[in-house]
Amino acid sequence: MSKRVGRNTMARELILSLNKKNSSFGISKIDRKKLYGFKKRLYLDEKGKECSRANLEEETGIVFVSSDISSSYLDHKGNFIDKKELEAIDDNGKKVRKEDSTLGKDVQLKSASEEDALNLKVNSVYHLEPKNFDKDLKSKLDKGEIFSFPFNYYSDFKLEDGIILKGEKDYFALIGRKTMCNWIGEHSDELPEEVEEFEDNDLDFEMM
Repeated sequence: MSKRVGRNTMARELILSLNKKNSSFGISKIDRKKLYGFKKRLYLDEKGKECSRANLEEETGIVFVSSDISSSYLDHKGNFIDKKELEAIDDNGKKVRKEDSTLGKDVQLKSASEEDALNLKVNSVYHLEPKNFDKDLKSKLDKGEIFSFPFNYYSDFKLEDGIILKGEKDYFALIGRKTMCNWIGEHSDELPEEVEEFEDNDLDFEMM
């Protein structure tokens, strides 16, 4: 039996362009479980069958499993709102345009520095599997050069910032938000009013 491939098979590929030459990469998200492994505690009944979690409604005694309930959006009158109808408004009350996903589309690369990569507040890390690798881009990455690009896995109201670089052997994309660092020396006259706190994402980049 032949197997049909859907049109969106290529949608999860990252297509990066440098000097009008494209390179495409398959992407897979790296998380703590993939790096360190994980343990899972199973609850079994008297017959050795795995138990499933459920919620008990106190007033009626009705039992709900995870597939029975879901969240939804309602307006102030209790009317259901489709997620596609939601809009974002900025501080000035103006409508924010929704940005499409960048996967499967040509995205321009810009030269970046090590400081740009270090100042990125990383939310996720992707391992890149080259599909069609431009020789010029590969050569630059292999020499330690770093490039930035806009990124959106899903359609969203704000593009994220991406950094592509080479690890010891493989290629990776760091995805997050650009930040500004305030450096303070002994002769500094002004101190920053607020210092951004970074969340620990539990990833050890030396293991990549």
